[in-house]
Amino acid sequence: MEVWKAEKANKSSFERVFTLEEYRDLLGINKKEYLVFADFRKRVIEPTVKEISDNTDLNIFEVHYIKTGRKITGIHFMVLIRSESETSAQVAQLQIGQEPKEKPEIHPAIESLMNYGFTFEVAKNYKNKYGVKQIERNIAYMLGEDKKDPIHNKAGYLSKAIPQDWGNALEVEEQKRRNERYRKS
Repeated sequence: MEVWKAEKANKSSFERVFTLEEYRDLLGINKKEYLVFADFRKRVIEPTVKEISDNTDLNIFEVHYIKTGRKITGIHFMVLIRSESETSAQVAQLQIGQEPKEKPEIHPAIESLMNYGFTFEVAKNYKNKYGVKQIERNIAYMLGEDKKDPIHNKAGYLSKAIPQDWGNALEVEEQKRRNERYRKS
């Protein structure tokens, strides 16, 4: 891509910001496709980032989503430029079926929140602030409630449920039931 080549001359890293519309146009994605951002991120952004990182000398190591109010309106890429030897090693790893070593692992709790529409930064902050057990407990609670009555904005629901720990009430009730069964036996 010409845009990337111009910016990487004599640098070891660079950043690039696109509005969501610019990015869609650049990739040839119609505005009526992938109306839910979580689907767009999962099916378009993540695969293109992976493909660029795996097959070029560019390593897109961070993607930040820019919000205007609650709506995601832009994408900020942070990119490292690999040397020729690093690029050759990357290609060799891929050819023998290994995943590149430089990609950091994303914690499953963060990944779960991202699957429900959270940005990476917000999901990471929730994990650090509320802990994995509270996140998992409230996701389970939300899924149970979703079966009873479909929840259309799961990210919004979780953003209230996790801080207030709605799932803990379910866990307390379950513990009471177990204790009562124990007493009866």
